[in-house]
Amino acid sequence: MAAIEVRGVRKVFGTGDHQTVAIEDISFSVADGEFVSVVGPSGCGKTTLLNIISGVEKATAGEVVVGDGSEVRIGYVFQEPRLLPWRRVLDNILYVLPGRGRNNRARALEFLGMVGLEDVARKWPNQLSGGMQQRVGIARALAVEPALLLMDEPFSHLDAMTARALRGQLQDIWLATGLTVLFVTHDIAEAVQLSDRIVVLARGGTVREVLPIELEHPRLSSDPRVGALQAEIMGRFDDVPSREAVGGTR
Repeated sequence: MAAIEVRGVRKVFGTGDHQTVAIEDISFSVADGEFVSVVGPSGCGKTTLLNIISGVEKATAGEVVVGDGSEVRIGYVFQEPRLLPWRRVLDNILYVLPGRGRNNRARALEFLGMVGLEDVARKWPNQLSGGMQQRVGIARALAVEPALLLMDEPFSHLDAMTARALRGQLQDIWLATGLTVLFVTHDIAEAVQLSDRIVVLARGGTVREVLPIELEHPRLSSDPRVGALQAEIMGRFDDVPSREAVGGTR
């Protein structure tokens, strides 16, 4: 597995008089096997932070250490599935696996099975619903057998019932695999249901606070304790201007 240390990370886009500060001095840690959510208003740098941790972007200042500092395998689930439309579902999974052969095919089917989609392996992406496509995206991220799974609002474009089902499935996968997960969301209820801790970002890309969620897993969104914690956390933002509010439930 892979722990994460984010130390004084700053990210500035542009140069000279046209600079935009996306992240300002962010520090926090994620333990091996922990599920941590990052929440905050639009434009506070959540996706930028994930991109820096994944290596897609470089920090302007500060550092991110994943694991022991050596190369760590990372899976990334985006807001949209980003499946290759010219490849069948199974081939989308095979695309991220090295080499060829029956073993890879068996592995790809295994990961599709983890998200309940082994029966659509020969279908094209456009034959699947949005929720099914996102499940394929999760299977593809798991297929690289990552030590760290990064997820950028993966359920934000889905209807409420589909998102609810996928949150339950994600919990099952996390509990079964022991993955380290860093999950970006704007939805406090989603973060409470899934997380060991929540990192709350403020507008301007700073850490407002880090909140522990001390409820046993798995959790249901209908659990009154989840609802009570959501209400308590949302109450912390009653004095925050609406343009800086974190967000509510889907």
